[in-house]
Amino acid sequence: MDKQTQPLSPALIEEVLAHKPQAVAELVRQAIVDQADAFSPLIQAPEFAVCLPIKGESLKRVPKPFPADHPLADHLKLKSWYLECFAQGNPAPSELADQITVLAESMRPFNEFLNRASASFTMPQR
Repeated sequence: MDKQTQPLSPALIEEVLAHKPQAVAELVRQAIVDQADAFSPLIQAPEFAVCLPIKGESLKRVPKPFPADHPLADHLKLKSWYLECFAQGNPAPSELADQITVLAESMRPFNEFLNRASASFTMPQR
């Protein structure tokens, strides 16, 4: 990372679905397959480009029963999904707040997709 690029606070700008039970990952994968016509444009939108790439721990292969040759196979391999964005330069606090707002708005459709995909999940009772 060069000196002009500083990470924004992960608590403020990362949309994270990380280290959740496998059941949540399966719900998200199923949503990606079932709603590929909505997911593809979402991640290809110009305003979303500042948030790319989608990151997360990845499997070596697409898990069954999902198709290994699916156009979104790289996203189906993920076990978690998160976005990481960086501040440009050394912004003043007001500029940083503006950057965070723009980035959060850019991430919103992705976060909403993950939320809808995992809406039916409930944490197991102990």
